[in-house]
Amino acid sequence: MEVTVRVEVHYCTPPDTVLGDVLRLLRSCTWAAFMARHIGPRLEKVSPVDASALEALDRQWRATGRYDACSSSSKSVDCVICMDASSEDAEQDGTSRHRSRNWVVQLPCGHNFHRRCIRSWLELQSTCPICRWQFPKEFAGRFIVRRVQSTAVLPQPVRSWPRSHIALAPVGGHSVRVEVLLTLEKAVAVPSQPCELAALLMDEASGETFTEVDTSVLSNRIASTRFATMDAAKVSDGLSSSRVAPRETGRKRRCCRRKQQAEVSKRQRVGIEK
Repeated sequence: MEVTVRVEVHYCTPPDTVLGDVLRLLRSCTWAAFMARHIGPRLEKVSPVDASALEALDRQWRATGRYDACSSSSKSVDCVICMDASSEDAEQDGTSRHRSRNWVVQLPCGHNFHRRCIRSWLELQSTCPICRWQFPKEFAGRFIVRRVQSTAVLPQPVRSWPRSHIALAPVGGHSVRVEVLLTLEKAVAVPSQPCELAALLMDEASGETFTEVDTSVLSNRIASTRFATMDAAKVSDGLSSSRVAPRETGRKRRCCRRKQQAEVSKRQRVGIEK
């Protein structure tokens, strides 16, 4: 079972950031982990009723002919979903074909609704609108992220840049809109395949989608590595797997430089004493 979720993220870039840095982040394990943590709780809140359970309810409503039993009270049912006390069946002066469209049905918890209203509700939520009686969820169990496709929409000042140098376009201090498509798969065993990451660029004016690979400047040629914080990136961007080296901070470089200078001074003092 696979679930595809679309999310729009507005990423506020640090100063001195170029577009290639953003693409580097979108292909990192850090980004995939962030999106997984962001999607998980929201997926539980919008989980619909299990499809088999919903079909069983619908068959039960049809088989028992509940709309005939409730036809006398169909005009006064208080459907909290559509907020209409009248029944659509009463407005149809035609045949029973119209009456079977939106008759009154009852949930296992005892509350009555219009059939079409409650079915639309249960396709998005897994609880009764009145008492929160819980139905079996569609997205129950453990899910793993199989693919994260992130499309960065080019900011207005960057659209005029030549494609050959688009990865070097400065976007520091701006908000970059990123459209993310996550493909989740229900976990039935220990995952053996890495998550696949893909990062694209989109010109919103023309609707064209491309990658910096199509240009002459690749993002891995950019000197900045501020987003490379993972020792080993077990991901695939559809082209090749990469191993990202840890970033050497300025403090570490200064400490190494002081240590080297101290060793040189020590050798000089030893030479003078001799």
